[in-house]
Amino acid sequence: MQILQKHIDTLNDVRAGKIPLKTFFFKRSKNEKDCDLHRQKRSKLLTAIKHAPLPTDEPILQDLFRQEIKLAESDPFQGIEETLLLNAALLTRFKNPENAWLFTAAKRANFDTSCSFDDEFLVSAGIAATYDMVDNAKNSKLKKIFYAIAGDSREACHITPEALLNWEKFVQRRLDNSLDTLEKKIDVAIKLDEKEVLREFVDQWKAEQTQWTTEDANELLYYEELLKNLSGEIYAYQLIAQLDTRISRRTYAQEMLCRLYLKNGEPLKAWETLQLVLAASRDMGRFGGDTVTMIYHLALAFDKQHPIATASFSLAMQEITLLPPAQLRLDLAEAARKAAIHMEDAAAAAEIEDIFAPE
Repeated sequence: MQILQKHIDTLNDVRAGKIPLKTFFFKRSKNEKDCDLHRQKRSKLLTAIKHAPLPTDEPILQDLFRQEIKLAESDPFQGIEETLLLNAALLTRFKNPENAWLFTAAKRANFDTSCSFDDEFLVSAGIAATYDMVDNAKNSKLKKIFYAIAGDSREACHITPEALLNWEKFVQRRLDNSLDTLEKKIDVAIKLDEKEVLREFVDQWKAEQTQWTTEDANELLYYEELLKNLSGEIYAYQLIAQLDTRISRRTYAQEMLCRLYLKNGEPLKAWETLQLVLAASRDMGRFGGDTVTMIYHLALAFDKQHPIATASFSLAMQEITLLPPAQLRLDLAEAARKAAIHMEDAAAAAEIEDIFAPE
């Protein structure tokens, strides 16, 4: 694909030294949701390496992997990045026992990596070759951690040769760089953050669907959320509400439709859909704070004298008193106060102030 070629061109400039590799290194951000300013740049570079690998790429991959470890250590939300896993998989191609130290460091980077970063990475160069290297290395903290994870000796290794072989087949599937299906092309467009190309592929994918399933509908929702396509999100949730056999999942989709209809300037549809949620709630218990917030917004969408405004506001006032303190968030307080002013209901306004008064 043409979009992939421009990233391969960037990769070739990095290989040639025309672009310094350090411009892809971890750089702390003040943004709590993404603490690394260069996270996406590294992801794109690694995607290019996946699709155009060279036998000389190991030093680049080692340096990039050190940055992924820094990110894992620094991210306040912990987690395990898909980019870290791709980088690790690419390193396994070189069968270098020394990479066991990098994999050990990644394993201990945070709680989620300790749980989800596969132990097999540590011996991916081969059990015997890796233990030869580790056993002869100087004592260090990483050496002790390696033994604690993989086993005290090759004879006591927690990973059997058979298990390692099966795991290697799984890694090979991760490294598959063919673009022979539309789904694989969509995946590359997502990883490269190429929104316009992604939109074209998703439109083509939707046109090819002859009979929607729940799994297809959730896949569509993922794509449309990435594209920030409001009408597409609405259609995906309509499909989920129709197809999902789980009552809780259908009701969640209906609640989301209420919000999206409001956002799309369709309050009547939001009100009609809310009735389905109300019917389901009789069997599922009370609403959460997010749902009550939405109901206040529904009241705000109509003239104060409109029957739907009156009914919505009355329902929200009823439900807000039943919420536990943890559900009484600032966005709910703001919506409730605005709705009370809109409805010109002084008694409700006073009740809302009492609910949100500091203890």
